[in-house]
Amino acid sequence: MVWRHPALDWLMPVVSGDALWVVLLCVFLIFFLYKKDRKRVLLILALAAAIGLSDMSANIFKDAVARVRPLNQIAETWLHEDGKWQQRPADFKRQKQDGTSYPSSHAANAAAATCLVFIFIPGTRKWIWIIPLVIGYSRLYLGKHFPADIVAGWIFGLGPGLICAWLYHLTLTRLPKWIPEKR
Repeated sequence: MVWRHPALDWLMPVVSGDALWVVLLCVFLIFFLYKKDRKRVLLILALAAAIGLSDMSANIFKDAVARVRPLNQIAETWLHEDGKWQQRPADFKRQKQDGTSYPSSHAANAAAATCLVFIFIPGTRKWIWIIPLVIGYSRLYLGKHFPADIVAGWIFGLGPGLICAWLYHLTLTRLPKWIPEKR
């Protein structure tokens, strides 16, 4: 059971939705590319690769497991669909035999990106892990995932995050000197 509150009823769909992250990504890109040095450009490429790899690996596993989401199998589950909150009735019967619950791609992608930011932007280390925690909770709150789905997503995201961090470091240290450091 997830603790419910009107403020969270508004916030959690925003946190799990695409619009907020597109806006934040655009702001991040503008801010980050402003100085145009190769470290920043490579970090953005590493972030994109880590998120892509975590999403792909989580979705491959998700399709193989085919776990049904809580909102499609548990009576009285609160869910947010079509911009509205609704609750499954007490006599709700499971209608789907397979689904896309395990692992959470949202949690995997958040963990992959957070891993890279944590390693390469030291000023974020005190607060950056709050992002995957909030995203994970939003997925529970929306009835989209079970807690194990979120934890598995975080684990799926750490692998690609660490691999892309290693590749970023390797590329940065072996990048040809003819590529300018700053413009």
